[in-house]
Amino acid sequence: SGDPLEETLPFWAYLPPGYGQNPDQRYPTLYLLHGLNFDENQWKNLGLAATMDELIAAEIIPPFIVILPRVPDISTYPSSYNARIFANNLIPYVDARYQTLPERGCRAIGGLSRGAAWALRIGLQDSELFSRIGLHSLSMSGEEINSWVSKLKALASQDRPGLYMDAGSSDQDQDSAKYLSHQLNRESIPHLFILLEGEHSTDYWAQHLPEYLRWYSSEW
Repeated sequence: SGDPLEETLPFWAYLPPGYGQNPDQRYPTLYLLHGLNFDENQWKNLGLAATMDELIAAEIIPPFIVILPRVPDISTYPSSYNARIFANNLIPYVDARYQTLPERGCRAIGGLSRGAAWALRIGLQDSELFSRIGLHSLSMSGEEINSWVSKLKALASQDRPGLYMDAGSSDQDQDSAKYLSHQLNRESIPHLFILLEGEHSTDYWAQHLPEYLRWYSSEW
């Protein structure tokens, strides 16, 4: 059927209350990636829409758009596939279709578990696209972590995205985030790492969703 890189990814979009009432109003955009064996509904099932509505109504966060793409399994596509399709297809499609602020400072990416690994890969492979990267319960090998730390080190300080990492204290993958934080500290690269009570689980992510959304939007 044609080159999949000529297509975009299926996605679900959260649009904030009042979206579309003023055609001149533009919004920042947050891209959130699901974990392995899940799809775009994973973030929805954490209560994303209701949490966004509540935080916006309480003026805790500004209104912004959230895009939940369905990310193909790495075994189906080469490792560069997701990064290329984000930069070449998905982001241009979203910016053309929705009332976004199409600039780096108003665009962030994050993910859960395997989605956190993809957020780091995509966010750093195209570092000019994203100003913030959130890694929630990251699962990644030490060898790959080292390669991305080298990439960050090579970037000028003003070109480095803000980094947020969290993991549960009972998470079997917590060493990934701990090791990444350790390597970033060795290179004096600013980031935020929080070890919280909890597991690698839906309950953990749902509990901390408001904190994630506040961090992503704190400079918007």
